[in-house]
Amino acid sequence: MCWQPIFSLNQGCAAIYEITGWDFFNISWLGGGNVTVVAMVIVATWQSVGYIMIIYLAGLQMVDTTLLEAADIDGATWFQKFRNVTFPLILPSIGVNLFMVLSQSFRLFDVNLSLTGGGPGRETMGLALDIYTEGFQNNRMGYGAAKAVVLFVIVIVIAILQLKLTNKEDA
Repeated sequence: MCWQPIFSLNQGCAAIYEITGWDFFNISWLGGGNVTVVAMVIVATWQSVGYIMIIYLAGLQMVDTTLLEAADIDGATWFQKFRNVTFPLILPSIGVNLFMVLSQSFRLFDVNLSLTGGGPGRETMGLALDIYTEGFQNNRMGYGAAKAVVLFVIVIVIAILQLKLTNKEDA
């Protein structure tokens, strides 16, 4: 017997729409069109925003307060303090988050599979879900493996570019 949720998102949105009459709650979020992609972006963002914020908070805690106090004494505005003191000191955190977000966007699998399964049609099919579909559902293991290798190379190239761009050492 399959487990069925007592109160699904669509039922909840329908109930809220009946109470408020707002068209925002009468949208078929996973039914197709641009709204489906927006819904998937919202879910993926919500999934990773906590981890990203922890990395930024760690970077902000590494900013030396004596540098900010010295900038205050020199008469710097809040924007000048951010641009000349805080921003350069949190660049490593920005680089780590940039790499994490870019590599996660290529590896996005669970959100696509759980929300839409790549549908309607192939509208929301990501690279990782396409590799899975080719290899395991279409039984084309060689083609799926080749796509996986290409995805691996793309992620490695992005990682190397990110490391080159954020490297502070003059080699």
